[in-house]
Amino acid sequence: MKGKVDKILGRYREKDTGINTGSGTFADLNITSVDASLEVTEEGGVFDIKINAKKLVYIAFISQAGAAAPAAADVLENTLTPALTRYGVGEYDFTKAGAFTLAKTGVIDDLYYDQSGNKYTINRISDNVLRLRTYAAANTAALADGVLNSRYINIEAYL
Repeated sequence: MKGKVDKILGRYREKDTGINTGSGTFADLNITSVDASLEVTEEGGVFDIKINAKKLVYIAFISQAGAAAPAAADVLENTLTPALTRYGVGEYDFTKAGAFTLAKTGVIDDLYYDQSGNKYTINRISDNVLRLRTYAAANTAALADGVLNSRYINIEAYL
């Protein structure tokens, strides 16, 4: 095993056991983009690897009909795990305690018009809630249900 850990981690110190340990980078693993930090410790020849995530995401295609809450048809990635509930006509909440802090939460396409002229917006209400609002094409000032049809949603929350 000697020589393998130092190849992976980049920097190391050698212990009496002959096992190389330490901390380093992902460079030798050919990973070009990582949104996390890696912490490796060794005790008695046992390695403990801890990955500290810096970003949580929710990426899905969601639809909504009638008076029901929206539902995700296809979830592409979900490390954020928000609850999705109906707040009122045309208003739906993504809820997760403390996840949506000011200046650390981003939404791709927070204002969107579809081909029919329907509109949706997503706004931060608090550290706990993002609100999705949908408007019908006939009157984009009036909130309306039944507007979302497999709509792509991408929310990123940075820690």
